Formats: sequence, C-alpha cells, structure tokens
Amino acid sequence: MDGSFVTFTGLSALFVFGASQLWDLTREHRKSQRATQSYIRALFAEIDFNTADLHRFNESTIATSVLIKAFQRNNGLIPHISDASHTIVYSTNLARLSDLPNGLIRDVVEFYGDLAKIRESVAGLEKESFKTISPEGKVNVIEGLYRRSISTEGLGESLLNKFGEEFSDLSLRRKEHCHDEDHLSERLADLAEKIQAARRRHDLPL
Repeated sequence: MDGSFVTFTGLSALFVFGASQLWDLTREHRKSQRATQSYIRALFAEIDFNTADLHRFNESTIATSVLIKAFQRNNGLIPHISDASHTIVYSTNLARLSDLPNGLIRDVVEFYGDLAKIRESVAGLEKESFKTISPEGKVNVIEGLYRRSISTEGLGESLLNKFGEEFSDLSLRRKEHCHDEDHLSERLADLAEKIQAARRRHDLPL
C-alpha cells in the first residue's frame, strides 16, 4: 500500500475528528451563553419586581404621630404588613453568580440580604414580644423597617441601572408598574359606581 495514501487517510481522520470536537465546543459555548443570558434576564426581572414592591411599600408610610396614637389606643395592635418579595431566581441559581461582573455580585448579594432582613422584621411584628413594647418603641421598630426598605429600594434602582449598562446588548427593559395612586383611583371609581347602583335599586336619592 502506498505510504502517502496511509498518511493522507490518517490526516483526514484527524481533521474530521478535530472539526467534530470544535463543533461540539462551539455548540456547548452557545448553549452556555444562552443559559447565561436567560439567567441575567430572569434575575433582572426579579430585582425589578422587588424594587417596585419596595417602592409601593415605602409610598404607604404612615406619619409617626398617627402610629403612636394608634398604639396608645390599642396596645395589642399589630400592623398588617405583608412581605411579597420574590427570591426564587436568586436563591436557586447561587452558583451562577459568577456569570455576573465582579462589581455586580456584591450589590446583588447585599440586595437580597436586605430583603431577607426586611422579611425577618416583618415576621417580628407578629411575635408576642412585639406587643410588650411601648408605643414609642413599636414606632421605632416600624420606622427602622421603613428606613431599611427605602435603602434597599435605592440599592435596587442602582442595580437595575448597572444591569442596563453592563448588559446593553440584551436590551433589558423594566416592567411598567402601576402606582398605588392609580389602583386607588380605580377602586374609588368602582366603589362610587356600586354605591350609585345600590341607591338606584333601592330608590334612594343620588
């Protein structure tokens, strides 16, 4: 057998093997890149939701004088504050934090750490020990909760801006969140319509 033919055959096989390996590596790289982009989009959306939720909470701040009077009238009063934060994307993808630039990782961890502290503070309002605090002490606890919430909202806003700058190629967009004022106006208008309808049904003056 001609030696040159054997050499050519060997080189061809090596080339095919190399091309196959290169194709597999390219395919895996693209797959990994798509997974990273999906993670970044999902994390951005979760931070956006939580930041908007913090904004709604902070907008509902009650004056200190009103709170103290309420607690003085009813020492067993427990403020109804719900925690609606979402952390599923962050908590189930901790290993993917390394996909983010180093400058973002610290802020993301701090943001979700603050959300956890807010959750603990909200849960603390339901404990029996909260009832034993003086009205002034209860107000201090709630004001501390608002201060942390305002600070965390600011961090969330900063994070969303940084995501937009770092990943401009992904065209990340924040969701349009309705303000509480809009919801309140809609509810008041709906309530007014129901009252008018009830008055008409019972022949009451409009």
